[in-house]
Amino acid sequence: MKLPADHPLHLVIGLTIWSVWFIAAYGGLSVFCSANAVGGNEFTTINIGLLVFTALTCVLLGALAVWCWRRGRGFPGRVSAGIYIAAVIATAGVGAPIIYLPPCI
Repeated sequence: MKLPADHPLHLVIGLTIWSVWFIAAYGGLSVFCSANAVGGNEFTTINIGLLVFTALTCVLLGALAVWCWRRGRGFPGRVSAGIYIAAVIATAGVGAPIIYLPPCI
């Protein structure tokens, strides 16, 4: 089943993708820190993994925003695109510290 760009379900998909990313990123970081004894000032592979995961999530949300903006007609399509853009900003804003700060502080 493929949803059209102006389907009202897109109004919740963007922030749902963001919340899944948030839980997976911080949950994964917590599991990594509890399983590994990492010092406070080390840049580890978890930083690289979170960078890739955050970038892929931002690209997905951005592509959905562009798709809804171009294909959507009227209120649901335009607002869905705006919500996807808000989810991109939230993902990048919340993801920035876990990318460049050392884990397990």
